[in-house]
Amino acid sequence: MAKLEIFQNGLFSDGTPAHQIGTPNSDGGHDAVVFEPMTLADAKNKLKAVTFPPPKSTTIKATGVSGTAAVKATAAVKATAAPKPKKTAKKKLKL
Repeated sequence: MAKLEIFQNGLFSDGTPAHQIGTPNSDGGHDAVVFEPMTLADAKNKLKAVTFPPPKSTTIKATGVSGTAAVKATAAVKATAAPKPKKTAKKKLKL
């Protein structure tokens, strides 16, 4: 979509400039997208409402961590894990 702009398109009955929102065309004019005439302040607010921000990047950046560090950490965790309890011999009781 082409860039939206505010342009003056006439005057209100009290002499205040009337603005519209549209896209510039090849002959130097504008093609209106929002047709209602409005003051400059209203046009700026309306332009903010109809203009969407560009999508943010979905790239995830890992800082300070490498693939090898994760492997080493996993090995270190296994080495320091609590040892398994030893099995004790069960004594047979005589009755």
